[in-house]
Amino acid sequence: MSDLIKNINTAEFEELKSQKGLYLIDFWAEWCPPCKAMAPILEQIAPTIPRVNFIKIDIDENQQLSGELGVTSIPTFFLINMPGDGTFDPNKDIARKFVGAVPALDFKMAIESAVEQIPEDSGDGTAKSEASSEE
Repeated sequence: MSDLIKNINTAEFEELKSQKGLYLIDFWAEWCPPCKAMAPILEQIAPTIPRVNFIKIDIDENQQLSGELGVTSIPTFFLINMPGDGTFDPNKDIARKFVGAVPALDFKMAIESAVEQIPEDSGDGTAKSEASSEE
């Protein structure tokens, strides 16, 4: 997995609530063939959308969080506009939901389209900026 995609757990998701930014969260499982098919697509897309922080959450290891967010099929992707104030309201902060495997170009275009609808100052990509300080 590239440095641009971070695998996190429920506790780390709780920490994300205090970090303002846009996050594409991939709920996946090791045993899921469509999830495995999407992994290289995420690797390909992540460097091309710098406003978005790419996150993966294993549903088997984080069942409570998956349930709380209503993940019933995988892969499920949420584009989250995290306010950074320590709160998270799925009804307000999830900008877009994608379910299932999608061709790379279609997925990239859908993410870019959703990101364009979110004002620049509402998701500043702080977490990614700190992670990629080599620039």
